[in-house]
Amino acid sequence: APATSTFLGPEADLYRHRIETHVPGATCLFFGKPEPAVLPLDLRTAPFTWTPTVGGTTINVQDRPPYLTVNPGEGCAGGEDRAALVAHPPIGGAVAADYLVTLPPDRSARLSFAAAIEDGAKSTNGIAFIVTVNGQTVSRQDLSGPDGWHPTTVDLGAHAGKTILLSLVVDAMGDASCDWARWGDPRIEPR
Repeated sequence: APATSTFLGPEADLYRHRIETHVPGATCLFFGKPEPAVLPLDLRTAPFTWTPTVGGTTINVQDRPPYLTVNPGEGCAGGEDRAALVAHPPIGGAVAADYLVTLPPDRSARLSFAAAIEDGAKSTNGIAFIVTVNGQTVSRQDLSGPDGWHPTTVDLGAHAGKTILLSLVVDAMGDASCDWARWGDPRIEPR
């Protein structure tokens, strides 16, 4: 069940809220609502934060190993170069690019991307490419090795006019050796 929030009122110029949520789980607090997205929205250039986790516990980004990252860049899969979001998960964990997005009020938005493991990668057990909306999985692809781009679309129409937390998650599914994940041309676009 989603978290609930109750506004308790101001006290000494501070605003107090009570948050009730289920454990285990996660609650995100946002202190501003983004303007409605103008589509198409390129997720490589849109503001995002990234969160690495192992066993459900967040890793301090400052203490991360150098290979652990999510960055705009490029990818090559099946010999084809594309603009991409480049990601590498931690051993036994996942890394998420998190976007706070207010979708336009009409029901015509969709997420589009092509998932790939970079050519030349020697991933030992593959990578899971997971899309979540407000913590709920809406798409998952398990790729076993470099074999080209895998085009995918995810309908976001049910969230029209709402502010959502959209996460692009890369899960190592165990060993993360050479887990060179690429989200090719990730964007929110009109259907």
